[in-house]
Amino acid sequence: MRLLRIFNNIKASDVAKSLDISKSYLSEIEHGKKVPTIEIIDKMANLLNVRTSTIFIYEEALNDEGLENNSEFFIPKAAQKWLQVLEKVECKDSKNNLTKK
Repeated sequence: MRLLRIFNNIKASDVAKSLDISKSYLSEIEHGKKVPTIEIIDKMANLLNVRTSTIFIYEEALNDEGLENNSEFFIPKAAQKWLQVLEKVECKDSKNNLTKK
């Protein structure tokens, strides 16, 4: 969820407010310390204008290292590629934030 949020250039505080949760709870979700409810995932999908299943696919691709070696799973493989793009955007965003300080 964090990568999708960063890719869409949405602040964590804005997401937390839209999801009606605290910023610290959102941070715990984004860092894998808490598991979001389906309601939160649905709200996040609506906020990002994606299907709820898209979030699940990205999450599965992130957590299933075996997918990158299994060519029969097109959607998770595509998700894996998008995650690489999102991670580059996140890295670029982090570097920009450091130079602004």
